[in-house]
Amino acid sequence: MVLWNHASFNIFDIRRVVVQAGQTLRSYVLPASVFVMSVRGSAQIILDETAHNTRRFQIFHAGKGSVLNVEAAQEGFEYYCVYYKAKLSLPTHGELAALAERLRPFHVTYNLIPAEPVILYRCLTDMHKEWGKAEALGHLRAKVLLFQFITEVLNQMQSQDARSQKRDLAAQIITIIQSRYAEAITLELLSENLNYSVPHLSSYFKSRTGLSPIDYLIKVRIDKTAALLLETDATLKEIASSVGYQDPYYLGRLFKKHKGVSPSHFRTEHRLPQLEDSPSTTMRLSIGPPKALSYTNIVDNDYQRVGDGEDELNMYRGSRPPIGGIIA
Repeated sequence: MVLWNHASFNIFDIRRVVVQAGQTLRSYVLPASVFVMSVRGSAQIILDETAHNTRRFQIFHAGKGSVLNVEAAQEGFEYYCVYYKAKLSLPTHGELAALAERLRPFHVTYNLIPAEPVILYRCLTDMHKEWGKAEALGHLRAKVLLFQFITEVLNQMQSQDARSQKRDLAAQIITIIQSRYAEAITLELLSENLNYSVPHLSSYFKSRTGLSPIDYLIKVRIDKTAALLLETDATLKEIASSVGYQDPYYLGRLFKKHKGVSPSHFRTEHRLPQLEDSPSTTMRLSIGPPKALSYTNIVDNDYQRVGDGEDELNMYRGSRPPIGGIIA
């Protein structure tokens, strides 16, 4: 945000563009930095050879010299362009000048699906109306609205980034528990590792998964115990030691509480069919970390299952660089 605070802005042009169904705007070289906001219909937008399937209320930003292609879908496509020029009032040398040279916030390409698009849409249409007026006062009002528009875009981007980091907290807890379930994990340990208070960490994780961190840890350990009972001839004492419990009797009571039967009955009831079907697999030993939980249904769709037991975190709905590089 520091660099934006040192910038002065001039509007180059504001345009409302309607592309009819099936028509294409090809290889338009941007004459200035631009905000593009789609408002109706759908299209494929290509910015600097990166394609985006776009519907209404999506925002794009690009710098001067970027190449824009727009191919409208069957219902046509309508969007606004706000071309602007920004100038930084900074000394030639110094930390801010070096930061501006490295980040170039007015030239970077990114896009955003705003959480509150109507605020931005109203600001944009008012800006377009004022810019179309002949008197100088209208252009001044448009410039004021540009500041409001940019501020709201940055605010919504920052809010989305904060929510993404918070969603990632659930993923971090799950990763720690799945990789270290055999250790003495406590809420205090998680709090220290993740730099969140115990009450906040515990309540947030439960709101995302339906379980407290400790209940989730117990679930992982019980599931691992069940797998070892079926796949090995390990004693309950050996299993308890491998999943993080020193007392096999305590593990036995927990197991019965969660599975409804004692470990010995569970092994007998569930292992016999396996013995008949595949006797050669009964001596397999697996005491590694449990298979990663696919929690698409317990966290949210920003976490998507990929491969075998791995979770990929998509932190942004739109394709854009880290927030620090934009709002610096």
